[in-house]
Amino acid sequence: MRGITRTVGVALAIVFAAACGGASTPAASQPAASAKASAPKFELSTYQYAIQTKGRLRIGSQEDNPPFSVKNPATGKWEG
Repeated sequence: MRGITRTVGVALAIVFAAACGGASTPAASQPAASAKASAPKFELSTYQYAIQTKGRLRIGSQEDNPPFSVKNPATGKWEG
């Protein structure tokens, strides 16, 4: 059993050493990625489609929720 463990350990060490070695041939050049990825297509009856077609997502929160809104001391109005 000890001999098998040692053999497997040596084999793994050789595999890892080979994987870490530098490549002698240059990698094939990949085509340049497009500047803008295409938008995913959603079914008409989904919330994702509604958000995508409107172009914005409105989120509601209580006006006194500190991470999302604060009262502007200069104007006295809630912002955020």
